[in-house]
Amino acid sequence: MIPKQWPFKLRPHREELLSSFLTRSAHAHGSSPYIFLNLFWPGYPIWTRDIDRDPDLNWLKELAAICGTPAARLFDCTLNQYRMSLAGKLNRNGDTPLLLSASIYHQTRKRHALQYCSICLGGRSPYYRRSWRLGFVLMCDEHMVSLRDACPSCDAPVIPHRSLGVKLHSCHSCMASLVTSDTPSVSAAVSDFQKQLMALLSDHSGARIGPFQGIDAFRVSRILISICTDKPAHSLIRTALGLPALSEMNRDSMQLERARWHTRHLLIETVAHWLSDWPYNFHQGANKARLTQQRFIRLSLPISLRSEVNALPRGFSRNRRFVSILDDVPLRRLRRRDIFEFKRVRGERLLRAAK
Repeated sequence: MIPKQWPFKLRPHREELLSSFLTRSAHAHGSSPYIFLNLFWPGYPIWTRDIDRDPDLNWLKELAAICGTPAARLFDCTLNQYRMSLAGKLNRNGDTPLLLSASIYHQTRKRHALQYCSICLGGRSPYYRRSWRLGFVLMCDEHMVSLRDACPSCDAPVIPHRSLGVKLHSCHSCMASLVTSDTPSVSAAVSDFQKQLMALLSDHSGARIGPFQGIDAFRVSRILISICTDKPAHSLIRTALGLPALSEMNRDSMQLERARWHTRHLLIETVAHWLSDWPYNFHQGANKARLTQQRFIRLSLPISLRSEVNALPRGFSRNRRFVSILDDVPLRRLRRRDIFEFKRVRGERLLRAAK
């Protein structure tokens, strides 16, 4: 008979992810997360979705009753508060700006959405933090070392609930330890930028990036990051700001929410310098990359950024409206009335279009 409550009731750690808490609870009962949670919710798709990003609230209440933890505390383990702060709403579809995307297909996570600190995972009470899902978080604020987004042995994504072992620091793919001392360095500009954005998330009074505060700071940061996803423009902006030249990057993974650690570090480093000494550095980078108002035309700009964008050259707009030359009402009528005349007129139109 399955008990109505878990025999071993753990408590979520500070800033712990919901998936990390569920995995630790399953390990405490000597079981894998898949088997353990299936005992209480047979067939319920817990691990085929991003349970940290968008959990079912009714299921969360059931979980609270079974594990002995208040539902409000479990809700704090999700990413919903981050999503509200970063986007101003809980969009169910699509990526949340600045939040790493898992891109789940059935039970496979195609992206490296979860980062970790080797020192944290190598400690006595390892668990995964919520902030490790943020795209602009590149280092551990406790140990001041860079995070990793993959297994150091096989480069597989970090998916703790799929590991066959009962240790949170074991790779689900090759079973090697995720703990390593080989971590890349983080530039001072990236470290300071991360601290500023985290202060904004925590609603610290006076927290700002340049002249921007609140959700405007996140929106402006994401807009400038989107400009930098174009590699030629990114290279010119870095040149204007006196930063080292770009190394080779995979263009398919330039979007911050789906990019790997090294690509995100370059994007954040560029934007951190671009936002400093506002608006002088902004115009220096924009002029070097020959950015115009048309480059920002489809982006929703805060008023404080729009005033600076309006100072850029207007640029040229392209009319991409499709005008049919072979399918209009007179030509369709001609086809029904006289097929030979239709072919002659159609041929003339094709020749004029080719010229």
